[in-house]
Amino acid sequence: MAKKNKFEELNLKIVDLVGGKSNITYFIHCITRLRFNLKDNSCVDLEEIKKIPNVIGVQWSSDQLQVIIGPDVKIAYDLICKQHGLSAEDSIEENLDKDLTKKGKFSITKVFETISGCIVPLIPMFIGIGMLQAILMLLSHFGFVSAKTPTYVIMSTISDAALYFLPVAVGATASKKFGASLSIGILLGALLIHPTLSEMILKGTTLFGIDVPSTYYCYTIFPMIMTVFVCSYVEKYLNKYIPLVLQQILVPLLTIVIMVPLMLIVIAPIGVTLGTWLTNFFVWIYNKMGPLAVALVCATYPIQVMTGMHIAWDTYVINAYSTIGYDGLSAPTDPIHNTCESAACLAVALKTKDKTIKATALAAASSALISGISEPAIYGVTFRYRKPLIAVIIGCFCGGLYAGLNHVIKGTYGGSNILGLGVFLHPDPASFVHIIIAIIIAAIVTFVVTYIIFKPTDVLEHE
Repeated sequence: MAKKNKFEELNLKIVDLVGGKSNITYFIHCITRLRFNLKDNSCVDLEEIKKIPNVIGVQWSSDQLQVIIGPDVKIAYDLICKQHGLSAEDSIEENLDKDLTKKGKFSITKVFETISGCIVPLIPMFIGIGMLQAILMLLSHFGFVSAKTPTYVIMSTISDAALYFLPVAVGATASKKFGASLSIGILLGALLIHPTLSEMILKGTTLFGIDVPSTYYCYTIFPMIMTVFVCSYVEKYLNKYIPLVLQQILVPLLTIVIMVPLMLIVIAPIGVTLGTWLTNFFVWIYNKMGPLAVALVCATYPIQVMTGMHIAWDTYVINAYSTIGYDGLSAPTDPIHNTCESAACLAVALKTKDKTIKATALAAASSALISGISEPAIYGVTFRYRKPLIAVIIGCFCGGLYAGLNHVIKGTYGGSNILGLGVFLHPDPASFVHIIIAIIIAAIVTFVVTYIIFKPTDVLEHE
């Protein structure tokens, strides 16, 4: 006898209680909630939904109805989609309206939610590569395997590939978030990092006689989020004015022809340009105020990583190594930031009662601390729940200030995780001692602040 699904009653009642299938314009789920965007919100019977077994709560977030189910939400979601003919996997049914972005006042919260919507689907990938890299580093560090063996190189390349081709992945997830064509989003992301085009752009090239800014887009996220956001409106505009009989041919063609120049010349370079300005700003502060600049660089590093601005430091670091022989401005940022992300995740894991969140936080903490890959922590925990990110920023500032006051420097690349701190022995061995102290200070501050300000209910507020 088949086991009865505990969400059968929810499945039978929920669609009618939100106004029927025809009233649903967008239906997805997150880690704990069913999310409905509806044509007419007045059709919803909140009180009856609350009475359904296994429904923890119901609330409105802007114009979106959220039915809180808990960690088993995907079981309920899949059942509802199957029984009522709704497309699963964060997609909307073809004959339903594609209004994925409800009108309303602009707010920072909406910006955060939008970015999270583009990144959350990638969290399993981030956690996977982070843990894999951590295992490889431990095996290499303790002599179980050589980093030069073909097997090690191939397995290590998995992590590099995931981050290198990040614009392609973001092109796909952002397309789903904004309602743009999935294939167009993937194409634009692939174009952005195509080796031939990347080489042309770095050497200097033109498109339709207009100079293409010389930038590098691998490992970045924001350029594609911004690009696909614009692309969604371009597609909607074209679909509105091009006759139905010609849409299948002309809409993809015109979207590509319009978006490629916009992306390469205007949209994508913005994040990199902002990063360059930010770097120049901190160099100026460093020349004026020294230690404070190091603290500010560390404090803003989580934001720099999320926007891809941290790549702009490469130019400064390379120049510093080749001229004065060391980097004293950005040197402490990676180990301090990664340790703070790990500490924040550990605090969240200890406070949350949700087993799924706890497992994600612990895996992300290990990834950041051992492998130096912070994306699982940022997108899976700290940025996702806001308050831990505040704690990371505070902890990074404190650790960065200590490092700046004690002139922590390094003369070569590396040192982003606890296994690579030996790079701080050169050219000044004292830097090795001070970076360890700075990391301890940053970790303690981050953990304590996170533990104080983060509440288990914060998980529900941001899902």
